[in-house]
Amino acid sequence: MAIKIGPLWTPQQIASATQGKWISGPSEGWAAGGVNYYLNQILPGDLGITTTPGIWSKTHPDTSNHIYKFFEKGAVAVIADKPPTNLPKCYPVFLVKNTRQALDDLARARRNEFEGKVICVTGSVGKTSVVRYLHHLIGQQAFTYASDRNFNHAPGVPLSMAQTPQSFQYGVYENAMERTGELTLQKTQIIRPHVSIITNIAPAHLVYYPERNPLDKIAESKAKIFEASETNGTAVLNCDCDYYEQLKIIALKSSAPNIISFGENTGSDIRLLSCNLHSNFSEVKASICGEPVNYFVGLPGKHVVINTLVVLAAVRAVGADWRAAAAACCNLPILERHLQRYSVALDDSRFTLIDDTFNSSPMSMRAALKYTELLQPIGGGRRIAVLGEMAELGQRGAQIHAELANDVICAKFDKVFTIGDLTINIFYNLPSQMRALHADSADILKDALYEEIQPNDIVLFKCSHSSAINKANVVRFLRSCWGHRKSSPL
Repeated sequence: MAIKIGPLWTPQQIASATQGKWISGPSEGWAAGGVNYYLNQILPGDLGITTTPGIWSKTHPDTSNHIYKFFEKGAVAVIADKPPTNLPKCYPVFLVKNTRQALDDLARARRNEFEGKVICVTGSVGKTSVVRYLHHLIGQQAFTYASDRNFNHAPGVPLSMAQTPQSFQYGVYENAMERTGELTLQKTQIIRPHVSIITNIAPAHLVYYPERNPLDKIAESKAKIFEASETNGTAVLNCDCDYYEQLKIIALKSSAPNIISFGENTGSDIRLLSCNLHSNFSEVKASICGEPVNYFVGLPGKHVVINTLVVLAAVRAVGADWRAAAAACCNLPILERHLQRYSVALDDSRFTLIDDTFNSSPMSMRAALKYTELLQPIGGGRRIAVLGEMAELGQRGAQIHAELANDVICAKFDKVFTIGDLTINIFYNLPSQMRALHADSADILKDALYEEIQPNDIVLFKCSHSSAINKANVVRFLRSCWGHRKSSPL
């Protein structure tokens, strides 16, 4: 039977969920098809929410005096904490004392109405990928909502819940760790997951954890998601992780006492038995709670294979068809700036550009290097790495970067370019014949790459979101120099 989606929010639902009032009411039959507080992302039919830095964070602009701009972009109503001036009464405005609180109220109301299964994903690496893969695979079986982009921060999680259609059967949400575990807990209390996933515990955002053993604190913070799980919920845990036993003990004492483990460890419930890694796909043999299964993963890299184990654990936990999901892993979506490959025209030939600049950490850096090693250059081509800094690693940043030099060497790169103060610790720990350039600026890097790249080269770009590579659009520059077309997995 087809499901009726219906309107996302009606005037009555908004008034019931929040403590406010319509100061210019909507017309009969009015409904909102979306919710957003980002003014530049408002779409026609959206319910807009104004932001003020004093109530929201300092990173959010003050849009409370620009309500008319929401309507110019197509909003059908706006939730505001200031009465608008000089705005025609035909524009619906709902007045509240605190728009940030109103967003949480909308999210809680939607969660209370939502009868589907809720999955929450956190972890040091792989959160966004797992959310996207779950959305793709479960979405083939039933109506499924998932967090947009990586809206995993304090206002992003309730926004995602407020955007969830009430009648959908599944919701998948990304939840990032906050500097204290309390915000992690507050966000999870809003979405109240049936299944809580921790992909791994690894060095990331260490700058916020000056403790001698920061990973202990990170594990403790991420484990907060178990405390707000639905009663008799399920925890999906990485059996290969050093913190598996600690997380398992916490989960068993929480409202998520049902444990499903994944990994290569012999004790894993969802266990990787073997995999053949190819340049465009992987062949996988796994055991799903004792049942053997063979399947293809349509994206390359062992890290993607491990992510499919996470996904199959969650699919099984919510009662969806994990066998159908395993079969559909052959057609996983390519995620933007996640090892995204381009074949770029160069004179009468081409070279391969790999864009892995969405973000970076030691674990994801190693995954990118190992993936590139799978690719075999032809016709005299070379492997070239262009590495930017991994951000927020705190006092250990220099050491962690230096330790990656051996991984670069093992991945058999011919030339390495680096940029950023910390990557110099990679650069000068490489053999001299491998060192191409440590660039002092993005412009110098662009010029050097333009001169260096040859036909059939394979060029990997890997960096954190805040790196100079991203700020200066180095990847876009190189793609535009000669033209481009996207490559497709086999």
